[in-house]
Amino acid sequence: MNLKIPARFLIITAASYIIAFLFFLILNNFKFAPRDIDIYFRSGWIIYNTMLQFFNYLIPVQAVAIIFTFSVFYPEARSASGFDMLTTRVFSKFVTIIIIILLSLTALFFVGNEIFKPRLHRNIDNYTHLTKTSRAYLEQARAAADDGRLFDAEEAVRRYLAIKEDDADGLTLLRAVEARIENQYSAKSIEDEESADYADNLDLSYDDALRLARHYLDIEDYYSAYYYAQIASGLSGSSAESGSISTRAWTALSRTEPSKEDEEEFRLFSEKKRGTELLLAGKPIDAYYLFNQLNVDHPEDPDVLKYLDESRRKTRELTYFTGEAEEALNFPGINDIAFLNSTDEFERELVYFGKMVTIPSGTYFRNIEAIRFDGTGVNRHIIAEYGKLSGDHIVLNGIDRENSNLKIYPEYLQTDSMPELYNTLKLNVEWTHLSGLGGSDIYHKMSLIDLIEYEPVISGYGWMVEPLYIEIITRILNPCGFIILSLAAIALGWKYRRFSGRVPVAGFILLPVVVYITALFCETYLYAMRLLCSWIFLSFGKPAAISLLAASQIILLLSAFLLIAGLSSGSMDNSRESGSAA
Repeated sequence: MNLKIPARFLIITAASYIIAFLFFLILNNFKFAPRDIDIYFRSGWIIYNTMLQFFNYLIPVQAVAIIFTFSVFYPEARSASGFDMLTTRVFSKFVTIIIIILLSLTALFFVGNEIFKPRLHRNIDNYTHLTKTSRAYLEQARAAADDGRLFDAEEAVRRYLAIKEDDADGLTLLRAVEARIENQYSAKSIEDEESADYADNLDLSYDDALRLARHYLDIEDYYSAYYYAQIASGLSGSSAESGSISTRAWTALSRTEPSKEDEEEFRLFSEKKRGTELLLAGKPIDAYYLFNQLNVDHPEDPDVLKYLDESRRKTRELTYFTGEAEEALNFPGINDIAFLNSTDEFERELVYFGKMVTIPSGTYFRNIEAIRFDGTGVNRHIIAEYGKLSGDHIVLNGIDRENSNLKIYPEYLQTDSMPELYNTLKLNVEWTHLSGLGGSDIYHKMSLIDLIEYEPVISGYGWMVEPLYIEIITRILNPCGFIILSLAAIALGWKYRRFSGRVPVAGFILLPVVVYITALFCETYLYAMRLLCSWIFLSFGKPAAISLLAASQIILLLSAFLLIAGLSSGSMDNSRESGSAA
């Protein structure tokens, strides 16, 4: 029977883990609130919360399993006189094996806390963020559809479906919007539109005139193409494209009726040459728009594809695509990042990011604000809607993928001089550290290694080091508390063992009370140790706190081992007294 104690311990421990996990699973099913988390994320939210609570309460769960094991299944041996006796040899034999098992469980507990718990915290926060974002997009889509802004509605609902891919409401709304768009533009041809809506040239907008110029150029009505391109060139918002259409139309009129194939080949050659010259002249954005349009007309031309990729690559060094930034910032990231970007004897700069998201295409920011000040006051204040990391700078000006007229620039609310690189914000902080400069609960989402890495540098970014150090103390206390309280549970269960293999009904009825008291005691112990070490740290500094933490855990660990050793000696004395009485 003695050799069965470790096996029974493992079985009871596994059963306790399973029961605890199922209990939290059921509890979170009742706790789930659709008003806070969308029903679409229900399963993931329940699983992640269950796992997080399981790790949070693993120490008391383990302690209860130990108490139950040692208070019910204790080794017994039969003396020659017929009396039961407990021997030091037997006790030490199975306790040694169980301590080895506990050390292994402590290692697993530590790994789980440092690898899984930070991810669980991040995943739960992500569900909250995705719920708010998806609901906002769906509301925007419905409002735009009701107002007749069909393209805005289509864009919003597609962003919604990027978060909730197979959502029935989103798919239904998208199909309805697409059907309305198709009906609207198939109801009458472009010729009807020009005769009905654009009879008076003075009412034409730039986009309308440019669209008509493109249309007539496509159908080779060069006189009309030239006419509407000239109108577009004279309107507000005109771009190089209207002039290009005008020139191309006039050139076509001036030539002696060349074949369509020759004309197209000459046009393509000329445009590729002009795009290459723009790249060589250091104008990659203009080159990008040119090659992007050429790619629409000639998608299989190898030169166009080559220079489009090159111009896009160079463009991303100078700016970002607004649509790309908006799509990236739909994903979960780090919110409310604030830090001291630079400091010297005369000047300081504070920077705030509403959100930061890193995806394969880059790192993007939203709601950027930077304030630089000195002893005389603020000398630069800049805000930007979006930004993208490029080297050690954040690019603040954005462009549209298709329309060269749509651009976003930062707003300089106050400045005495422009930055060295216009429309950029230089980062004087290691960008990999930005993830640790978020909200107050960011430390729960970081591993112990990350916390230790941040501790020497975080004060340089304007943050208090005390909360970070207290979190490090807590992380170290958790595995120490696991093994110390487990050893204490062995002593407690052995000291007050009452049964020999069968627990009465009353014992099972009182088991939840034992669980609650054990959990309360474990929480009190960890909180008291954290409070004590924090007080020492705040009062006497880091070296004193480290010394206290190490000394206290060593003393408590030795005390637990001595307590167990004393129990085994007591068992030996009891066996001798039983033999003498016989």
